[in-house]
Amino acid sequence: MGLSTKTAELAWRDSLIAEFRATVAAQAARIAELERRLGLDSSNSGRPPSSDGLAKPTAEELKERQRSRRQESGRGRRHARGPAVPATNNEAERALRPLKVQQKISGSFRSEAGARNHAALRTVLDTARKQGWNLLETLRTAPDELVGQIAAQQPTQTG
Repeated sequence: MGLSTKTAELAWRDSLIAEFRATVAAQAARIAELERRLGLDSSNSGRPPSSDGLAKPTAEELKERQRSRRQESGRGRRHARGPAVPATNNEAERALRPLKVQQKISGSFRSEAGARNHAALRTVLDTARKQGWNLLETLRTAPDELVGQIAAQQPTQTG
């Protein structure tokens, strides 16, 4: 092998090493950018909180959650105390359904006063139905008299 062949081979190896170094530098820059993007969340970027995903709570957070649930156990589970309190809110949802159907059919009420009147009438009729009253008699009765009848049926609360 001549000197010129060795020189050409060394030059080729040097160019190959330079190319590899450039590739490694580009990959290192890409890795750094990807790691930076992985570290972004709604607190340090313009992303919405919904993009954060579901993070697993720490053991301390789980213990605190369990502790607070024990303290609130009487407040959140009233239906477990006795049969007088329903376990679901289906009754409330059923009371709202006619109003939503009315809105769906007509789009909305023509005036705010009409909406208030409709709500008052629905309230009176729902109360009469729950109390077991005759609906026609209820509509014929004066409002003050109805309030008196409802008040008379309420149990007195002791402190």
